[in-house]
Amino acid sequence: MAEKKTTLPSGIAEFSFQIIEPRCRGLLINSLNNSQPVRTKWSLAIMNSHGGADVGGTMQRMPEIPGLSLVINAKNKTLMIVDPLKKNRDLLDRINSIQAEVSSIAPAGGRAFKHVEDQEFQFDDDRFKTLMIELQYFNSERCPIKLEIEKGSFPTDEQIAKLAGRELFDPRSNSRIQPKYADQYDDWQERLVFNT
Repeated sequence: MAEKKTTLPSGIAEFSFQIIEPRCRGLLINSLNNSQPVRTKWSLAIMNSHGGADVGGTMQRMPEIPGLSLVINAKNKTLMIVDPLKKNRDLLDRINSIQAEVSSIAPAGGRAFKHVEDQEFQFDDDRFKTLMIELQYFNSERCPIKLEIEKGSFPTDEQIAKLAGRELFDPRSNSRIQPKYADQYDDWQERLVFNT
Protein backbone atom coordinates (compact mmCIF):
# COMPACT_ATOMS: atom_id res chain seq x y z
CA MET A 1 0.00 0.00 0.00
CA ALA A 2 1.45 3.36 -1.03
CA GLU A 3 2.25 5.77 1.77
CA LYS A 4 -0.06 8.78 1.90
CA LYS A 5 1.78 12.01 1.10
CA THR A 6 1.25 14.78 3.61
CA THR A 7 2.21 18.40 3.94
CA LEU A 8 4.34 19.18 6.96
CA PRO A 9 3.96 22.54 8.70
CA SER A 10 6.36 25.20 7.49
CA GLY A 11 9.19 26.34 9.72
CA ILE A 12 10.74 22.97 10.57
CA ALA A 13 14.11 23.39 8.93
CA GLU A 14 16.78 20.71 8.81
CA PHE A 15 18.72 20.49 12.06
CA SER A 16 21.45 18.29 13.50
CA PHE A 17 22.58 17.40 17.00
CA GLN A 18 24.69 15.14 19.18
CA ILE A 19 23.39 13.45 22.32
CA ILE A 20 24.79 14.16 25.78
CA GLU A 21 24.14 11.25 28.17
CA PRO A 22 25.25 11.79 31.81
CA ARG A 23 27.35 8.61 31.96
CA CYS A 24 28.44 8.81 28.30
CA ARG A 25 26.74 5.52 27.45
CA GLY A 26 25.19 4.55 24.13
CA LEU A 27 21.53 5.52 23.85
CA LEU A 28 18.81 3.40 22.28
CA ILE A 29 16.32 5.56 20.37
CA ASN A 30 13.10 3.56 20.36
CA SER A 31 11.79 5.08 17.13
CA LEU A 32 14.78 3.71 15.20
CA ASN A 33 13.44 0.19 14.89
CA ASN A 34 16.07 -2.62 14.73
CA SER A 35 18.93 -0.18 15.35
CA GLN A 36 21.92 -0.31 17.69
CA PRO A 37 22.48 2.22 20.50
CA VAL A 38 23.67 5.61 19.29
CA ARG A 39 27.14 6.67 20.48
CA THR A 40 26.82 9.75 22.67
CA LYS A 41 29.54 12.32 23.28
CA TRP A 42 32.23 11.02 25.67
CA SER A 43 34.30 13.27 27.88
CA LEU A 44 35.58 13.23 31.42
CA ALA A 45 34.06 16.70 31.86
CA ILE A 46 30.57 15.33 31.18
CA MET A 47 31.10 12.39 33.51
CA ASN A 48 32.62 14.54 36.27
CA SER A 49 29.65 16.93 36.11
CA HIS A 50 27.38 13.96 36.89
CA GLY A 51 29.12 12.37 39.84
CA GLY A 52 32.58 11.66 38.51
CA ALA A 53 34.28 8.81 36.72
CA ASP A 54 36.49 6.14 38.20
CA VAL A 55 39.18 5.95 35.53
CA GLY A 56 42.92 5.34 35.69
CA GLY A 57 45.68 7.76 34.78
CA THR A 58 45.87 6.59 31.17
CA MET A 59 42.20 7.32 30.55
CA GLN A 60 42.69 10.82 31.95
CA ARG A 61 44.54 11.56 28.69
CA MET A 62 41.65 10.39 26.51
CA PRO A 63 40.42 13.28 24.36
CA GLU A 64 36.77 14.16 24.02
CA ILE A 65 35.12 11.67 21.67
CA PRO A 66 32.34 13.20 19.59
CA GLY A 67 28.99 11.49 19.57
CA LEU A 68 27.29 10.51 16.38
CA SER A 69 25.73 13.44 14.57
CA LEU A 70 22.01 13.00 13.86
CA VAL A 71 20.55 15.05 11.02
CA ILE A 72 16.77 15.47 10.88
CA ASN A 73 15.06 16.44 7.62
CA ALA A 74 11.39 17.00 8.42
CA LYS A 75 10.39 17.64 4.81
CA ASN A 76 11.59 14.18 3.73
CA LYS A 77 10.92 12.52 7.12
CA THR A 78 14.47 11.19 7.32
CA LEU A 79 17.17 10.88 9.94
CA MET A 80 20.79 10.60 8.83
CA ILE A 81 23.48 9.36 11.20
CA VAL A 82 26.95 10.72 10.44
CA ASP A 83 30.12 10.05 12.42
CA PRO A 84 32.45 13.07 12.85
CA LEU A 85 35.33 10.62 13.37
CA LYS A 86 35.07 9.51 9.74
CA LYS A 87 36.83 12.71 8.67
CA ASN A 88 39.17 13.00 11.66
CA ARG A 89 41.77 10.27 11.33
CA ASP A 90 44.20 12.02 13.71
CA LEU A 91 41.67 11.98 16.55
CA LEU A 92 40.75 8.35 15.82
CA ASP A 93 44.44 7.36 15.95
CA ARG A 94 44.90 9.20 19.24
CA ILE A 95 41.85 7.48 20.76
CA ASN A 96 43.15 4.08 19.66
CA SER A 97 46.66 4.78 20.94
CA ILE A 98 45.32 5.46 24.44
CA GLN A 99 42.86 2.57 24.15
CA ALA A 100 45.79 0.25 23.32
CA GLU A 101 47.59 1.34 26.49
CA VAL A 102 44.49 0.65 28.56
CA SER A 103 44.09 -2.77 26.90
CA SER A 104 47.70 -3.70 27.64
CA ILE A 105 47.05 -3.06 31.34
CA ALA A 106 43.62 -4.75 31.28
CA PRO A 107 43.31 -6.97 28.19
CA ALA A 108 39.53 -7.01 28.49
CA GLY A 109 39.59 -3.23 28.26
CA GLY A 110 38.33 -3.05 24.72
CA ARG A 111 38.92 -3.36 21.01
CA ALA A 112 40.02 -0.89 18.37
CA PHE A 113 37.75 2.13 18.06
CA LYS A 114 36.30 2.60 14.56
CA HIS A 115 34.11 5.18 12.94
CA VAL A 116 30.51 4.35 12.11
CA GLU A 117 29.38 4.34 8.48
CA ASP A 118 26.65 6.78 7.47
CA GLN A 119 23.12 5.46 7.93
CA GLU A 120 19.81 6.89 6.76
CA PHE A 121 16.39 6.09 8.20
CA GLN A 122 13.18 6.86 6.28
CA PHE A 123 9.95 7.21 8.28
CA ASP A 124 6.23 7.16 7.66
CA ASP A 125 4.09 9.85 9.33
CA ASP A 126 3.45 7.90 12.55
CA ARG A 127 7.05 6.86 13.18
CA PHE A 128 8.43 10.30 12.32
CA LYS A 129 6.04 12.00 14.74
CA THR A 130 6.95 9.42 17.39
CA LEU A 131 10.65 10.11 16.80
CA MET A 132 10.12 13.84 17.20
CA ILE A 133 8.14 13.34 20.44
CA GLU A 134 10.94 11.10 21.75
CA LEU A 135 13.55 13.74 20.89
CA GLN A 136 11.29 16.42 22.38
CA TYR A 137 11.49 14.57 25.71
CA PHE A 138 15.31 14.33 25.46
CA ASN A 139 15.37 18.08 24.81
CA SER A 140 13.20 18.88 27.86
CA GLU A 141 14.25 20.04 31.32
CA ARG A 142 12.82 16.91 32.96
CA CYS A 143 15.19 14.57 31.10
CA PRO A 144 18.83 14.04 32.17
CA ILE A 145 19.75 13.37 28.53
CA LYS A 146 20.39 16.50 26.46
CA LEU A 147 20.60 17.34 22.79
CA GLU A 148 23.56 19.48 21.72
CA ILE A 149 22.30 21.29 18.63
CA GLU A 150 24.99 21.58 15.95
CA LYS A 151 23.01 23.17 13.12
CA GLY A 152 19.60 24.82 12.96
CA SER A 153 17.20 24.75 15.88
CA PHE A 154 14.95 22.22 17.55
CA PRO A 155 11.28 22.51 16.55
CA THR A 156 8.80 24.05 18.97
CA ASP A 157 6.25 21.95 20.85
CA GLU A 158 3.55 23.44 18.62
CA GLN A 159 5.36 22.44 15.42
CA ILE A 160 5.75 18.87 16.65
CA ALA A 161 2.09 18.70 17.73
CA LYS A 162 1.03 19.77 14.22
CA LEU A 163 3.01 17.06 12.45
CA ALA A 164 0.95 14.54 10.52
CA GLY A 165 0.56 11.10 12.06
CA ARG A 166 -0.04 9.68 15.53
CA GLU A 167 2.41 8.76 18.28
CA LEU A 168 3.10 5.03 18.41
CA PHE A 169 2.61 3.43 21.83
CA ASP A 170 5.68 1.17 21.55
CA PRO A 171 7.59 1.76 18.30
CA ARG A 172 9.81 -1.31 18.78
CA SER A 173 6.92 -3.73 19.26
CA ASN A 174 4.97 -5.83 16.76
CA SER A 175 2.47 -6.93 19.40
CA ARG A 176 -1.14 -7.34 18.36
CA ILE A 177 -2.22 -7.38 21.99
CA GLN A 178 -1.11 -3.95 23.16
CA PRO A 179 -2.38 -0.74 21.55
CA LYS A 180 -0.70 0.55 18.41
CA TYR A 181 -1.03 4.24 19.30
CA ALA A 182 -0.32 6.11 22.52
CA ASP A 183 -3.76 7.74 22.47
CA GLN A 184 -5.38 4.28 22.64
CA TYR A 185 -3.66 3.29 25.90
CA ASP A 186 -6.32 4.48 28.37
CA ASP A 187 -9.13 2.61 26.59
CA TRP A 188 -6.94 -0.49 26.32
CA GLN A 189 -6.11 -0.37 30.03
CA GLU A 190 -9.78 0.06 30.97
CA ARG A 191 -10.67 -3.05 28.97
CA LEU A 192 -7.93 -5.01 30.78
CA VAL A 193 -9.26 -3.93 34.17
CA PHE A 194 -12.85 -4.72 33.14
CA ASN A 195 -11.86 -8.22 31.98
CA THR A 196 -9.96 -9.21 35.16
